[in-house]
Amino acid sequence: MCTYLGSGVAPKPRICTYVRVAAGPPEVHRVEPEQCALPRVRLVRMGNSPGRLRSVLHRLTSPDHELEAESLQEESERLGGTPVSELPDRQPACVCGTVRTVTLRPRAGVPALVAELYDGSGVLTVVWLGRRNIEGVQPGRMLRVRGRVAQREGRPVVFNPSYELLTGGPE
Repeated sequence: MCTYLGSGVAPKPRICTYVRVAAGPPEVHRVEPEQCALPRVRLVRMGNSPGRLRSVLHRLTSPDHELEAESLQEESERLGGTPVSELPDRQPACVCGTVRTVTLRPRAGVPALVAELYDGSGVLTVVWLGRRNIEGVQPGRMLRVRGRVAQREGRPVVFNPSYELLTGGPE
């Protein structure tokens, strides 16, 4: 099955773009209009919201990590979190995301539990000083942290934040 994506308002398109959906993953093809045997379809954009076809094509042609990032950003926004990419330096913030890694790194002889929290827009490093383990904080778990953001080696870090385990991910 081929779906012609159109060329806009030009009566004779310069390039014909279509998506071929077969047994495998969808393939995007671009050919000269003389070689395209598909009927011409004009796509009309309805406001700012993408149409159903455009949404389906986006889900079919986007890599999994992009779709996961979009989903996490929407979930974080719904839960009241600030995107990591927009965190203000030296200001209190609330971030919601999924724990990617949890490691134990001693700092100056004191144990420190370090977790990376991913919200779809970036990674926040969360450090609990004096802790070797926190029950429930594990990779794949949704977490909400509140604390003062610092910059360490150009990356956002929160030390000893208050945290909340959220539903989603492994329990």
